[in-house]
Amino acid sequence: MTNPPSDFLKYIGTPLQKLVLPIIPAGASLREDSSLTADHLGKIPGKFAPALGNWTGYHNWQYNISTPAMLQRWQEWQRTTSAIAIGVRLGELLAVDIDCDDQAIADGSAVG
Repeated sequence: MTNPPSDFLKYIGTPLQKLVLPIIPAGASLREDSSLTADHLGKIPGKFAPALGNWTGYHNWQYNISTPAMLQRWQEWQRTTSAIAIGVRLGELLAVDIDCDDQAIADGSAVG
């Protein structure tokens, strides 16, 4: 099953607006001169070129401040590419990301 499109527009006017970033979809086509590899896909911010149908890395994404126009553009990209995951620049927030292949642990149902 494919993922549904992300809703970038819901962040317009919210405190998170400035922190939102588009993540290059797993399996996406990369621009020929990109230094990214397949293991980066699905994990790193990127920019899509609709006319070319490919992606490249998002240079200096750590300093990006997203505007409503950017969120609208990223929303629109999903018309010509697969769903784009939403990333959040966490320089101002604290978060924990734990990847786990054990479904019981991921669900929190494992007894320790």
